[in-house]
Amino acid sequence: YGQRKKDPGDERLVYSARDDAGGGGGSNSIIAMNERQPREAIRFDNIDGIAGGDTVDIRHIEGGLLGQNEDAQYGNLLLPQDETQSQILTQHLLGNTRKQTTEETDQQDTYITHKTDHSRYNTRRNTDSSKLRYSPGIPLPNQHVQEKMDFLGKSLKKKKYKPTKQLLNQVKTSPHSISGLNCLLYGGLSSPTASTQELVYWQDIPSDAEYTSPFYYSKQKQQPDVNIMDDDVTPNQRSYRKENEILRDSTNKYITFEPDNAGWNNQRMAFETILTLSAAMGRTLVLPPRQGLPLLSEGSHGDRMLSYDDFYHLDSLNKEYEGINIITTEEFLLREGVNGNLFKYGTSDSMYVPGNRTSWDHLATTDGDLGSTPLSSLWDFIRSVSYIAKSWNPNECIVAFPATPGPEGNVGLSTLMQDILLEKDRRPKPQHVDFQGKPIPTNAAPIERLREMMAGRSRLCLYDEEMQSAAVVHFPYLGPNSKSRLLTHFYSFVFFEQWRQATWTNRLIRDHIRYSDEIMCAAARVTEAVHEYSLQHGSNGLYDSMHIRRNDFQNSDFPNISQDEIFDSLSEVEMGATIFVASDEKRDIFFTRLQERYNLVFLKDFRDLLGINANYYGMVEQIVASRGNQFYGTFFSTFSGHISRLRGYYTERDKLLGYDEGKLMNTYFMPRIFRNELRIYKAIQQPFFAREFPTAWKDTDRGIGEMIWKGW
Repeated sequence: YGQRKKDPGDERLVYSARDDAGGGGGSNSIIAMNERQPREAIRFDNIDGIAGGDTVDIRHIEGGLLGQNEDAQYGNLLLPQDETQSQILTQHLLGNTRKQTTEETDQQDTYITHKTDHSRYNTRRNTDSSKLRYSPGIPLPNQHVQEKMDFLGKSLKKKKYKPTKQLLNQVKTSPHSISGLNCLLYGGLSSPTASTQELVYWQDIPSDAEYTSPFYYSKQKQQPDVNIMDDDVTPNQRSYRKENEILRDSTNKYITFEPDNAGWNNQRMAFETILTLSAAMGRTLVLPPRQGLPLLSEGSHGDRMLSYDDFYHLDSLNKEYEGINIITTEEFLLREGVNGNLFKYGTSDSMYVPGNRTSWDHLATTDGDLGSTPLSSLWDFIRSVSYIAKSWNPNECIVAFPATPGPEGNVGLSTLMQDILLEKDRRPKPQHVDFQGKPIPTNAAPIERLREMMAGRSRLCLYDEEMQSAAVVHFPYLGPNSKSRLLTHFYSFVFFEQWRQATWTNRLIRDHIRYSDEIMCAAARVTEAVHEYSLQHGSNGLYDSMHIRRNDFQNSDFPNISQDEIFDSLSEVEMGATIFVASDEKRDIFFTRLQERYNLVFLKDFRDLLGINANYYGMVEQIVASRGNQFYGTFFSTFSGHISRLRGYYTERDKLLGYDEGKLMNTYFMPRIFRNELRIYKAIQQPFFAREFPTAWKDTDRGIGEMIWKGW
């Protein structure tokens, strides 16, 4: 509750927040904010022993400069009017990373969140200093957001569907919520509309946000007793953490990875797997630097420099989920890389990031060179201080996590695998065809679920004591033929002894690794337009969809889809039907014969409705195609594969025919030999990337609210 001062030397606004609580440390903390870059501020001096000079994210400014007794809101922060509020605000600004107790959270709700029914968000833990991309929530009432967007669009002589920084500085929003989809901030559609609600397959499940993995450990939080439903925990398991306690807890034990040098959907698969591993291990996930991604090379240099939080609302996930921590490479290096906290793996030799550089964003392009790159020295440094899981080959082993941590858990899983391989119960080693049309229940015994996902593999990859004690676990990219390449689905690689943890993980990916509101709202506009086109052309507002992969298969053994194969696949589609086509085929003449029989529409026909980064167009195509009445995809294509998984989510949501067995009755593949792959239940099989499997969406909501494990 301080005062406003100007420092003419660097044109900063300075806010002095007094600490009158007498808690020790310094008596003042100075927040200096550059008026030209209002989302960043610098903290100077000390308070409660916390070192100064750290960056604080102030978010959006509404109402001008920060000043005493001004009713201005900064993102989620309301300026305090008394000492009690000031202490709460100061704690929040200082970016204290300790997760708060429920009592503290309730106390702070008045000051740190907007009062709104749209979101249950609070500062479950303080993450406002995070460098993850910020996600605005629903605009608060009576702000005329659409009129402002229309005005800004006209001033630029084109329709704007993406909120500008100018608009975000003017509009107050609630904290971003995973539930629903509100497109008011992105123009073109008011919420809720049929088009936006049609696309929402995800859910907001409060009990899921409270769960933490058995391997998640926080020394700063008093943990309740171990209790996983009816599972007994032995004294050995209960004392394991105490006997093996190391200096680091889950907030400063990390998992890092190098992006796959392939197309977006291969990268998406690897990212889903890494997020699953970070949650299961209870480790902080470090995002790679913002960089160019293969095949996403449209627009300006800024448009091409991308990170995973451009595609997903990772800041919302980071704030909401108790057991998930996500930071940027820059945050990781500021914490650990420049101060000697990391050691050459297996030694006591301190290691420092090359040149003490902490920001590596915008350096790497998409030239595809696997040799020396601008990030090579960074990856060399991270590899040198990390445990590298070289033997974690998705095609040869299954990563398995026990229901409870400690040596006994891994021993039990190893015994389980040996019993299967040695045919202890006199059943032969399982083959994927054994389960065709016969899915194993989601809540079946561990041995039955493990048998179903064997897929020819004969060993487990275990999160053992050496790996657990490592400060950093790293997954390198060693080339397209590397055995450790994560070209797999999260659910085909990771097995959980506790079935409730498996369905929780499926929901984590379904509900949070969905495309951002910006992308989903663009898709809603296009979906609405395709429905309207269909209505005008005699198809009753329905449309079918198709993905034709022609050019960018990395493996030359996978043939391109020919015109004859397309006609053969569409033989049962009525002449004159509206078909939305997603394809990498650039020659319009290729579609001439099809256009003589069907009403084909492409994303380019609706370009005026997009208004987003052109590198997001492929994601929009996936969403629009997923809502087709019938879908025809390309087998071996991860682009088509993801569309089929989205259709699985919608089938489960709407309880369509076959949903109880995970079947997709109106989803087909080309060429014709693979046509009916998804019309019958099939267990996971190799190659995993060739298609998606019902494990991802079948019975995913089972076990909601039954996860009681709260960590140590």
